[in-house]
Amino acid sequence: MERIYKFSFAFFIITITTSCLKQDLPDYPLWEDNEITNVFVEYRFESSDDYRDDPIVAYKKLTVEQTIDTVESTINIDITVPEAGNEFTEEVRSMVTQDKLWMYVDISTAATIEAINGTPPLGDPVNLINPLHYRVTAANGDVREWVIITDSFTK
Repeated sequence: MERIYKFSFAFFIITITTSCLKQDLPDYPLWEDNEITNVFVEYRFESSDDYRDDPIVAYKKLTVEQTIDTVESTINIDITVPEAGNEFTEEVRSMVTQDKLWMYVDISTAATIEAINGTPPLGDPVNLINPLHYRVTAANGDVREWVIITDSFTK
């Protein structure tokens, strides 16, 4: 019986560590794009609802008009805070400031992005008064540095 277990275990290990997919696959080129293709900005606030006595974080997407210059690797954005409504009350709206917003972006397929030059990482609140600097690395290793500049903030 012990011999059957050893054989089964060895067969299992061999099966999961080998693959027919590793053989005779064509070599495809790695993606070479390293662009930021879209910018989103939101304001996060404490919801009036809670979960197990802890507040829930709510958010409101802000309107973003953007101009992407792929030659200069810059993105100029104009941000507008939407009118109050539902959970995004006038009181919450009045607390929205340009120096504490959350931003996220779309980037090229298979690329990675990192904040540089003192810019907070994506997922942390950012100060959109100052230009934001990011390095986007394509799958093939090509690197491009991008700057996001806020031209206007309208409330």
